[in-house]
Amino acid sequence: KPLQEVRKAQVAVENRVNGLEERQTAIKKEIEQMQRQVEWELREAMSEREKSVEVLSVRCSEKVDMLSAELEGVKNKVSTLAKRIKEKIFPEGERKSGQTAVCPQQGIEPTQLQP
Repeated sequence: KPLQEVRKAQVAVENRVNGLEERQTAIKKEIEQMQRQVEWELREAMSEREKSVEVLSVRCSEKVDMLSAELEGVKNKVSTLAKRIKEKIFPEGERKSGQTAVCPQQGIEPTQLQP
């Protein structure tokens, strides 16, 4: 009879061990599934982030192009204004290289202008 009880206890322990092993396997599978899910979500998030960075990069590029064009326009306007100012200060016949301009009627001090 004690041998039967030992055998019965052994079977119960084996069943318990098998149950725990099955539970362990199920937990491992669950963990692997969660890892795959997290990796997928991370890839998706990185992909979205890359797309956002790409969009921002394109926007910045467009803004730089627009500002460059605007700057070029301002440079042209400044150049045109400088020419007009020179022409007003030195009419065509009076212009000489390195000449000092004096505009006493406006109270402007003499200024060195490059032709």
